[in-house]
Parts: sequence; C-alpha cells; structure tokens
Amino acid sequence: MMSSMCFLTASEHKEEMKMKRKMIAAALLLFLGCGGSEQAEESLRVVRVMEVSPSPITDEVYRSARLEGAEDAIIVPAVGGRISSVLVSEGDSVKVGDPLVYLVTDRQVSAGTSAAVAGINAARANADNAAQTLERMQVLYEAGAVSEYQLDGVQAAAAAASAQLVAAQAQYSQAMSMAENSFVNSPFDGVVGRVWAREGNMAGGGPLLSISNASTIRASVLLPEKYLGEVQVGQPAVVELASNRQNYPGLVSAASASVDPVSGMIAVTVEFNNSSGELFPGQSGRVAIGVSVIDNALSVPEIALRRATADAVMEYAVAVESEGIVSIVPVETGIHNGGMVEIVSGLSSGDHVIVAGQHLVADGERVEVQQ
Repeated sequence: MMSSMCFLTASEHKEEMKMKRKMIAAALLLFLGCGGSEQAEESLRVVRVMEVSPSPITDEVYRSARLEGAEDAIIVPAVGGRISSVLVSEGDSVKVGDPLVYLVTDRQVSAGTSAAVAGINAARANADNAAQTLERMQVLYEAGAVSEYQLDGVQAAAAAASAQLVAAQAQYSQAMSMAENSFVNSPFDGVVGRVWAREGNMAGGGPLLSISNASTIRASVLLPEKYLGEVQVGQPAVVELASNRQNYPGLVSAASASVDPVSGMIAVTVEFNNSSGELFPGQSGRVAIGVSVIDNALSVPEIALRRATADAVMEYAVAVESEGIVSIVPVETGIHNGGMVEIVSGLSSGDHVIVAGQHLVADGERVEVQQ
C-alpha cells in the first residue's frame, strides 16, 4: 500500500509562518512578564543608612578673636633722655630684669629727686596735721566731748599719714641713688616685639619697645547675653587659626558675671598653653567654647536633614528606612556641632536614618540598603 503525502500550497505556508511568529512573540512576552518583578527589584533606589545611637554632643559658641600674650607690655621710659644704646632686637628672648635700652640724661636724677622731695614735703605736712588733730581729739575724748569711735577714726588717719611719710622717704632715697646713666629693664620673661627706640634719638613720652610673654596665649571675646551664667571658668575651648586651619585646645580662664552696659555682651577670656611655641601674639582665629555637654543625645549628620519652610518657619525631617520601606519623619533639632545635629524628638535609638540618597526618596518608597 502506498503512503499518501500532503503538500502545502504557498498561501498555506505563508499562514503557517505567521502563526509561528505569533507564537514566538507570545513566548517572548511571557518570558518578559515572568521576569518583570526581578527587573523591578533590580531598579530599586540604593541608599546608605546609619543606625542612631546615644552619644555625647557639645553645645559650642563661636567667636572671632585675635591672640595676645598672657603678659604684654609697651615699655615707656619713666623720664626723658637720650637713647645711648638699644640692647635688644625684635624677636629676642629676654628674662625679667634684663637691660633693654640704655638712656643718658642729665635731668633724670634732678627730676626724680625733685618729685621725691615734693612727695616728702606733702607727706610730712599731712602727718604733722594728723598728729595735731589726734592730740586735740584725745583732749576732747578725755573731756567726754567726742566718742571712742571718733577717736579711733582720727588715730587711724594719723597712722596712715605716718605710713605715707615713710613711703615718701623711701622714694626719695631711691631717686637719690639713681645714676646719671639709666637702664630700662624687662618687667618679665618674654619675647621682644616691636622696637621703636633708635640710638641717638630722644626718649620722651613715646614707647621704646614692646614685650610679650607667649608661654601662655590669651584670647578675649564677647558673647551674647544669653550665655551669662552658662560660660564658666574651666570649660573647654578650641581656637582654629586662620593661617593654617589647625586647632589648639584651651580653657576658659575668666568669665564676666555681668553684662557690659556699653556693648550688651559678656566678656570671656580663654587661655591656651603654648609650650609648643606654635601660637604667636597677633594671630587671628576662631574660638569655640564648649558651653554644655549632653551625654546621651541622639545625633545625625546635618546632611541627613530634609529642610522645608512653612509659614516662614524652617521645619526639618529625616528619611528613615525600615525593612526596605522609607518613612519621612518630622524631627525637632537641638545642638549643632561639627557637622552633627542633635535630634530632640522624632527619632528613637536604633532607627536607620538614610544619609545617602535621602533627598531623592519618597515616603513609602521601597529601597535597597547598601551594605
């Protein structure tokens, strides 16, 4: 028996090819449909998070300041004279009592002596008058005309007048011991700053030179009234120099207990140990004073904050991730310090705050956390 064979016509063959193409297209769509969830999952926004945990944060106040030595002096001669020798140069280190300038004057002894003589005469006249008054008061006291309290006051005045006479006599002795040639000496250990004195010039009322003791550096700043009572001696401080952006630690050494009536500010002095010699009088910088410390604050980087303005008031929020879902949480901020900000309310310890991609995500959005 012969087998039969079927042959397709051209039109039938064409229809069969269309059907195959439709089947292939359907299979492709089915494949893409099945892989759609994987594709969507791959397109999730990638973010980085930090876990919030309690840590200390310091409330700091910042002020610009110019540094000065703990001891600074502009040396001015007591009396005029011709400058014979300048014994130091700018930058020299000197000890207390070291000669700085050598003055020659014919008038120095006579001027000092004249002043001392005048002082003695005034003191002697005052003492004589006090003694006479005391004698009269003693007579009146014995007669019952004055009280014991009044007599005590006159006795105290007479004793003070006698002491002034002794002091004037000592000053006269010192003036008489001065020689025609006179040295101007250093009042403390330090470094010579500016030298205005020039040999051969006359030394009058102007300065000869300046000296600064830079073993301790000081910065004086004015703070707003709200810090009255909050800034205390011993609180930590830091100065950042404008020249090299380096930080140097210090301590508050003095804080005013009242508000200056002229500026409306409170005066605060900060001192810095300069044993390294890296700080110099005259340098400028920014002083930061630690006013208070919160030990168990919840803090986040300032860049994590999302800012919005409502009724001219700045409001803050952060993006929190939990199990891959984003929540936009309003927060109340507190202390700002060193790029970190205290969160007073809105967050709890253990929350995951988005710190990269936080401005791109929306509330309820699914995200992928970068490990």
